[in-house]
Amino acid sequence: MRFIYLLLKLLVKPALHLYHRSITITGKEHLRKKGPCILVSNHPATLLDPLNAAAIVPRQVHFLANAGLFASPFGKWFFSTFYCIPVQRREDTGGKPLNNEQSFAAARHFLAQGGCLFIAPESTSLPTRHLRKIKTGLARIGLAAEAEHDFQLGLFVLPIGLNYDNTRKFRPRLLANIGEPIPFAPFQKMYEQDPRSAVRAFTDSLQQHMSKLLLNTKNEEEDKLIPFLQKKLKREKQLDPYELFLHTRAEVEKWHNWQQNEPEKWIAFRQKLVQQEQEKKTNLTKLFKLKKIAFLLLGSIPALYGFLNNALPVITTCKLSDKLKPDPSYEPTFKFISALLAFPLFYTLQTLAFAKYLSPAFPLANLNFPLWPLYLISLIPSGIFYERYREWILRIDGVR
Repeated sequence: MRFIYLLLKLLVKPALHLYHRSITITGKEHLRKKGPCILVSNHPATLLDPLNAAAIVPRQVHFLANAGLFASPFGKWFFSTFYCIPVQRREDTGGKPLNNEQSFAAARHFLAQGGCLFIAPESTSLPTRHLRKIKTGLARIGLAAEAEHDFQLGLFVLPIGLNYDNTRKFRPRLLANIGEPIPFAPFQKMYEQDPRSAVRAFTDSLQQHMSKLLLNTKNEEEDKLIPFLQKKLKREKQLDPYELFLHTRAEVEKWHNWQQNEPEKWIAFRQKLVQQEQEKKTNLTKLFKLKKIAFLLLGSIPALYGFLNNALPVITTCKLSDKLKPDPSYEPTFKFISALLAFPLFYTLQTLAFAKYLSPAFPLANLNFPLWPLYLISLIPSGIFYERYREWILRIDGVR
């Protein structure tokens, strides 16, 4: 089973890097801590979240997964076989009382053996930038596991903040902030005196730690303003993804101060920010300045090549995801799975067509030099070039 896990990780990890436009990871030094571990993250992108978190951690990870995934015979076999422990949520029981004692016992046993267990403490997935109120189940599992072993396990929580620029678009950018490990041992005395207070205290501590790894917006309105703010910041300064995160978070904290103490200032700023971005979008006349024309012309040919050779799998991925009409929170998962199917299929068909119909027309064909491997190798880089070229055009002078 460990070999199968490593094989799956070997396949999934590069697939995640291809699916995301970029992945930036901070706090890698925290991965060195040994011992039983509960890996946690926020939950804006459904199944992509546990995959992204597990891909970062060098250890083998098991998952606490919602019981709805085990409803079908295939789902029960698949998720039971591949490292998942079912846990009931209220939406899974139709309002009936939850019965998770067996699942929690299995989780405690796994952790006592030194395992690493992923839990999404928000329970449900919603495409938000902020951390929603987390549930107490994680604290109850961890503290009970330590109590069963006289708090000698050395169990800790490793929090990861997953910051997507847009969970619903194809190939989003991802910044993963790994936080400091949070041990359960300091809560021993409190747990022995009052388990419920200890569970609440640990949950509150985890909420504070994880909030620092995210932008910590308050609502959907602020979430919608974040892209406008980040475009403004990128125009003013050259920032790497983590610097952009820090500057954005500082600005969001300023928003909250204005909302509490100077609401008129907040309303004026919000209106001005939206108005500036709308003006930038309509200001297309600056796009073709003379100093940009040379690059536009030079890059147009390889960009066109990338577009033509990647249009079919990209369109199929988006159309298939839309046709399935998933719950908005599951859209990233559907896009990822659709891309895993569409890109290998169309790349194979296009390469076969190239080898049969186009390759003989090239001069090198007379030298018995096979061109189809070069064509196949060029597909992914050319698609990425087109994507960056298009972004660069739209970003000129603040258009995007």
